[in-house]
Amino acid sequence: VWNSEIKIFEELVTYRNKFNEFRKDMEKYAAAYDNIKIVLEATYKKNHIWETPGRPLPTSPQGIRKLLKVARNVGMNQGSAWEIKHLLEYLNLTHIEVVQGYSPTKLSEDYFRKLSKWEGKSSEHSRDAAMLVIGR
Repeated sequence: VWNSEIKIFEELVTYRNKFNEFRKDMEKYAAAYDNIKIVLEATYKKNHIWETPGRPLPTSPQGIRKLLKVARNVGMNQGSAWEIKHLLEYLNLTHIEVVQGYSPTKLSEDYFRKLSKWEGKSSEHSRDAAMLVIGR
């Protein structure tokens, strides 16, 4: 939860396979905040899932298996994003869809603390999500 008025996180949460918990929290936030805006990483809007600038696609069997695993994981992620989008629409919560580009989001915990003033624990996933929100 990013407080855009004072530019600080009030809460930093990661939901991993906990859709019901996420839904309950969204209902709670909707009731607690008059002007809530949710930032959703819209992975379903990306066209190229494994295209990395300057790196050719692998042709070996091992490389192709890796790509298939990436494709499966991306598909699962995109399906979750669609479910979240529909939940937010159902709950009538204001949200913006962000398409993350090739900008670096992998931050060390120390650098993230300096940037965000967050003093609590953070995982790599929560820092990635937080970087979508900072400055909005």
